Amino acid sequence: MSSFDIDPTHDYVAEVNPGGMVFPMIAEARSNASRVRQLLLETFQDYSSADADLVVFGSLARGEWTSGSDVDWTLLIDGQANPEHREIARQIERRLKTLTFDGMAIQAPGSEGIFGNMAFSHEIVHHIGGHPTAIAI
Repeated sequence: MSSFDIDPTHDYVAEVNPGGMVFPMIAEARSNASRVRQLLLETFQDYSSADADLVVFGSLARGEWTSGSDVDWTLLIDGQANPEHREIARQIERRLKTLTFDGMAIQAPGSEGIFGNMAFSHEIVHHIGGHPTAIAI
């Protein structure tokens, strides 16, 4: 691991806080991230298959969810694409638009199209590398 790699399993806050001070905003963000991931797991449990899973990135995966956060997601496909995958991605997109958390609509990912789409494991392994922070739902 280079000095620029981030280990998603490491608690960096604990490392810089050996005295164990409580940071209420960090605790709330972690709690919210856990609750939103659980909501997504319950909502999208039927969308996984032998060759596809819903994966979230960004603040939700890092445990930094706030009221201004969006859901960066991809339908990760491990194998050949088929028309069913495109329809599943559309269903996820539509369903996310209807979800709320603590009375607020969950925000869709940015309009750039980087997240909120399909991705293929082969491309990710060969182009991203390292240890990206992501959690399979």
